[in-house]
Amino acid sequence: MKYRILLIGFGSIGKRHYSLLEKRNDVEYVDIVSAHAEIKTARIFTFLEQIPLSDLSKYHIFIICTETYKHEKNLKYINDLVKNKVILVEKPLSKSSVDLNIHNHNNIFVSYNLRFHPIINKIKKIINNEKILICNAVVGQYLPSWRESENYLESYSASLEKGGGVLRDLSHEIDLVKYICGNIKLISALSSSHSNLNIESDDICTILASNNHSAHIVIQMDYLALAHRRLVFIQTNNLTIKADLILNTLEVTDIHKDLTVYNYDWVDRNYTYKSLHDELLDQSTPKSTITTFEDGNHTMKIIDIITDQYMEKNWLNNS
Repeated sequence: MKYRILLIGFGSIGKRHYSLLEKRNDVEYVDIVSAHAEIKTARIFTFLEQIPLSDLSKYHIFIICTETYKHEKNLKYINDLVKNKVILVEKPLSKSSVDLNIHNHNNIFVSYNLRFHPIINKIKKIINNEKILICNAVVGQYLPSWRESENYLESYSASLEKGGGVLRDLSHEIDLVKYICGNIKLISALSSSHSNLNIESDDICTILASNNHSAHIVIQMDYLALAHRRLVFIQTNNLTIKADLILNTLEVTDIHKDLTVYNYDWVDRNYTYKSLHDELLDQSTPKSTITTFEDGNHTMKIIDIITDQYMEKNWLNNS
C-alpha cells in the first residue's frame, strides 16, 4: 500500500517531515496546506477549508505542524470530517489541553520524536528490571539562536498567546520522563520569565514530580543555555546512568563501579523522525513507542496546571 499524506503547515518542522516522507517508497504523494510553501513537486492548498470533503477523504495520514495555537482547531476540523484515518500532531498537542471526542475511528498521535532516539530505547532496556530512585532531565538552548533568520522577540516562542514558552517548546522532557518512569504526579513547580531575554512567555521552568514507585523526579528547562544541552540522569539501586542527547553518548556505571560508554554519533537530526514515520506508516504492528493522543493530552494538563500558577506568579504546591 502507498500512502497519501496531507501536511498542514510548512515551517521548519513541516519541511523536515516533507523532505523525509516524499522520498519513501511506501508514500504515493504528500500534499501541503500552506500560504507560503513553494514546492513544484507537491500540490499546495492555501487553506485547509478549501479542500473538498471528497478529496480530504482520499488521504490516509494527516500531519499537523502549524503554529501551536492552531493545532486544536486543525485537529478538530479533520477529526470531524474524516474516519478511519491516522492524524499526527506536532508537539506540543496544543496551547492547552484539548477536549476532543475521538470518533470516526481515527487514530491520533503526538510527534514527540525523541522517544525514538536509540539512547532512550537503550535506557528502557537497561532499566527494565530496575526500580528508578532518581530521574533528572535537563534541557536548555539559547532562544535567540533557535531561528537565526528571524527576531526571537517576534517568534511564537516569545508569546504566551501563541502557545510559546519553555513548558511547551521543550515539553519533550516531560514526555520522555513519562516514557521512562511511567505515569508521573506533579508535586511542585516554578515557571517564570525574569532573564534579560525580555519575553512574556516563561523562559525558565523547574518541575518536581514523582511516579507510582515514589521516584524523585526533577525536570529543568530554559531558553538561556549558551551551549545547547539535553541530559537525562537516572539512579537505581544498581546503576547510575547519564545520557547526553546532544553528544549522543550514554554512560552506565554498575554496582561494581564499572563504567560502560555507548556512543551513538551516527545518529543525525533526521533519525528520530524517520523512525517515527516508520512506526506511523507500519499498519502491521502495534504503535508501542509513539505518543498517543491521551498521553500527549495528559502532558498538556500538567502544563496547564503549571501555566495557571505561573500566570498568578505563585509557587505551585500540588501535593
